[in-house]
Amino acid sequence: MKTVSVIIPVYNMENYLEECLNSVISQTLNDFEIICINDGSTDSSLRILQKYAENNEYITVINQTNQGVSAARNAGLLSAKSDYVCFMDPDDFYPDEDVLKDLYNAAKAHNALICGGSFSRYNDKTKEKTVQFDGFYQKYTFSEDDLVSYENYQYDYGYHRFLYSLHLLKRENIEFPPYKRFQDPPFFVRAMIAAKEFYALRRVVYCYRIGHQSVKWNEEKLAAFINGVSDNLKISSEKHLNDLHAVTVQRIIEQKRAFEANQIVELSDEVKSSFFKMLLYIRMDMLKSSTYNIDMNQLLKVLKVGVKSDTYKNELEDWKYQYCCVKNSKTFRVGEAVLYIPKKIYYFFKR
Repeated sequence: MKTVSVIIPVYNMENYLEECLNSVISQTLNDFEIICINDGSTDSSLRILQKYAENNEYITVINQTNQGVSAARNAGLLSAKSDYVCFMDPDDFYPDEDVLKDLYNAAKAHNALICGGSFSRYNDKTKEKTVQFDGFYQKYTFSEDDLVSYENYQYDYGYHRFLYSLHLLKRENIEFPPYKRFQDPPFFVRAMIAAKEFYALRRVVYCYRIGHQSVKWNEEKLAAFINGVSDNLKISSEKHLNDLHAVTVQRIIEQKRAFEANQIVELSDEVKSSFFKMLLYIRMDMLKSSTYNIDMNQLLKVLKVGVKSDTYKNELEDWKYQYCCVKNSKTFRVGEAVLYIPKKIYYFFKR
């Protein structure tokens, strides 16, 4: 059995792929494997992968038609034959050659099902690295090496910087949901909840590249984002993870541009249904109990941006009916506190 499987989904990344692969093959960890999934690339990515595989017997290349990043990562999971797995995007890189060795040794030494380190952002335009984060992003880094309970951590982003026990993922049937956006936070949260705790390293273990591409929001990507957010809102509610709930609501606020580009009322009934379902998952009692301060006025403004036409009335009436059903459900009650953000949003829209 290999020590670690590094899973890399690849789609049209010829400009950055070699830097990524070089940072992985230079790792000093013994007996690890690299699994690259070419997801129907139309540039020279496949040729680059094949060249590296010819020169490195521990590199496996899986070639498939374009199915999306989740399917590619899941294909890598099926192919993995190792103790731990980790994931890398083909435009990112490791900061030094001892990353995998340090993560693996720490995981084994502390019998950790998950082990991770701090995160850095690399700006492709300015060539600057950011290693200090605050506010909603402060949990990208760790201040000390220590065993951390997920109940105390409650975060959703930065899954690349962790090793995951392959046995844990298979035992709990954890894989990436079939979304084009926001597919990694639900995976990360489910893995963390299953493991209950993880070992954290203070040192930076992953460089995430920014500034080289932008997201072009369309109906499919917005629908995926809504579904992914709904997944995390639902599981945070079920597990009583208040901070995770708040962080997930913050993700909605951060994606104002997605709602500006895609008016909900002009999209399919399926997307509209998902949008209103997402609203029903937002729980005010959990937000009030969170250590984060959510700007509810900003949330309401973002949501109204996506529903600013008079044609939303029927959808809101249907949503109001769904809200009443949920309001009367014991599942969503915490003592006398019933989620009432949807009601507030309803009247906000109705003005």
